[in-house]
Amino acid sequence: MTANKSFMPVPNALVEALMRSPVTAGQCRVFLWALRHTLGWNRHSTPYSWYRVAKETGMNRSTVLRAARFLIRTGLLSTKDGRLIVQTDPKQWQKALHRSTGAHTQRKRCAGATLFRRAIDMVIDIKKKERSNKKEKREANGFAGAAQPIAGKYAHLTET
Repeated sequence: MTANKSFMPVPNALVEALMRSPVTAGQCRVFLWALRHTLGWNRHSTPYSWYRVAKETGMNRSTVLRAARFLIRTGLLSTKDGRLIVQTDPKQWQKALHRSTGAHTQRKRCAGATLFRRAIDMVIDIKKKERSNKKEKREANGFAGAAQPIAGKYAHLTET
């Protein structure tokens, strides 16, 4: 393996903060793209388009946009005059990440879905399936829920 002489100097504190942060893989990829195009080129900011970010990261544009919105909302990235800026102070991230509604909201939203609740949902699904099977049997008999005729009930009307 040959050593490549191109590299990007990233402060250790920044990498450690990124490893500890609750960002998703997609959000991390977008952040690394921005980091590469700012710190990697010794710039404070970089021109961008979400289409270009998606193309260069190999991600879907809607996924990139969703990840970027989270990163901007939490302060890891910011935009100014059509340029993307990376927040290189990890102390600022931690404050913003704790205020964010990212992964923490999802955990709160799923808190009610306990194992017991899932078991109840399974029982309800089984009962719905049984009712559906009964309805299919009635329809198969040709009387889709209607009462079956009683033989001879109206015979006296035709015998005159």
